[in-house]
Amino acid sequence: MPVHRDIPWERFIQDPEHRPKLSTMEAQGMPLIDLSSSDDTEATEEVVKEIGSACKEWGIFQVIRT
Repeated sequence: MPVHRDIPWERFIQDPEHRPKLSTMEAQGMPLIDLSSSDDTEATEEVVKEIGSACKEWGIFQVIRT
């Protein structure tokens, strides 16, 4: 049985016609969680609440660092 490192990498690249089409998608209202102030204990508690809320209400969130 071949090991993955023995398989030529070219086998893992799809032909252009079979690749997914890239597009920009806006998720209006999707929660953005800013982790830039996560060094502060009080801010960390707020971020934890935001993450919990985003998971409950959306099931997803985007992380940013400003």
